[in-house]
Amino acid sequence: MKQKEELEPILITTKEKVQEEKVLNKLVEDFLKFDQIDKMYLYRLINKIEIDKYKNVYIYFNFSKISWQ
Repeated sequence: MKQKEELEPILITTKEKVQEEKVLNKLVEDFLKFDQIDKMYLYRLINKIEIDKYKNVYIYFNFSKISWQ
């Protein structure tokens, strides 16, 4: 019983992450179908953008990888 109680939060978190990934994958698929970029898609896809003192640009997305088919 104790082991079950310890694993339940992990399972819930994992399910939530899987659901988030599905939503992001759908968002990316829809985004790639557009001819022009919609500002709202960019807000949802990009976590943050950093520019260092050497003018290098770093884009941090809200997903870890894209599965290409």
